[in-house]
Amino acid sequence: MVTCLYDQLTMEKILFESSKYLKVEGELFIPEEDPDMEQILFYQGYLSEVKGEIVGNKLFLSGIVEAHLLYRGKEVLDRAPEHGLIRKGADGAAFKGAIELPGFVADWDWQTRLTKICLQPETARTIKYQLELEVKLRARKNYQVDFVKGIESEAKLNTLVEQMVSEEPVLLTYTN
Repeated sequence: MVTCLYDQLTMEKILFESSKYLKVEGELFIPEEDPDMEQILFYQGYLSEVKGEIVGNKLFLSGIVEAHLLYRGKEVLDRAPEHGLIRKGADGAAFKGAIELPGFVADWDWQTRLTKICLQPETARTIKYQLELEVKLRARKNYQVDFVKGIESEAKLNTLVEQMVSEEPVLLTYTN
């Protein structure tokens, strides 16, 4: 059953959809209690915090990528040479950036995902990171539909009853 009340149907019009990419570089540090790094064996990144604000025609993004890594440290007699390390929160891979928005007057939606992370040893205590974030942008505008002229569906629609209620025309349609 489909019911449409006067001045209560709103529709959304997509004005713009696009993906933009933000590239960021920075450094992570190995804590003093962990051994010096010789080689990175494995790493993985997870988007843990994202904040965004639209000011004028720009989307300003900031956040943290949680970095998990396994590395081979300098050998010590009482320790295994492989060490795991998680850098998150204030110690994680931070990013900031701005993305230019087209000049639409609209409601903007955006989604961010981590598409690439690269960790490379710089010194025995520092790791250089490179991040690539995909930002999906969508501009939309809501508008109100005053009346419905026709409804289309795959199954045939038959109008069984039409009635007029004071101040609110109501159209009831049933599908078979």
